[in-house]
Amino acid sequence: SFPRATAEVEQAMQLVDEYDNLRQKMTADMADSARTVKELLVRMEDLRLCDYSRKLRQALVNVQRVSRGMIADYSKRRGNHRMLLEALRELNLWINRGANLRVGTAQAAVVAGCKRALKDRDAATLVGVISRGGQLGFG
Repeated sequence: SFPRATAEVEQAMQLVDEYDNLRQKMTADMADSARTVKELLVRMEDLRLCDYSRKLRQALVNVQRVSRGMIADYSKRRGNHRMLLEALRELNLWINRGANLRVGTAQAAVVAGCKRALKDRDAATLVGVISRGGQLGFG
């Protein structure tokens, strides 16, 4: 039924937004971690040159801790990316279903309108384009 389909499209669009926002946050966190590792490596080199072996070992432990955290974060980021792609595939299926109900320029108008709605992250417009086609001024 169309109301159920509308809800599924809106839910998929919401998931895409959530996963994309989370992806951006995770990317920023990973950049911070990389910066921290670089700072620790510079500190380790200074300690090595000054022959402070005890402090050098502690700095190495810190680098290893941050590195393990980065690996765990990367694993989470990879899972998030997989879920984002799954949600985008679901949206693409709905767009194809809406476009395949039409032929020619009307079909192209639906695809173009849906791309614009996805770019604008506008779920209401996306549902409208799928249901009414090029009548929303996207053709």
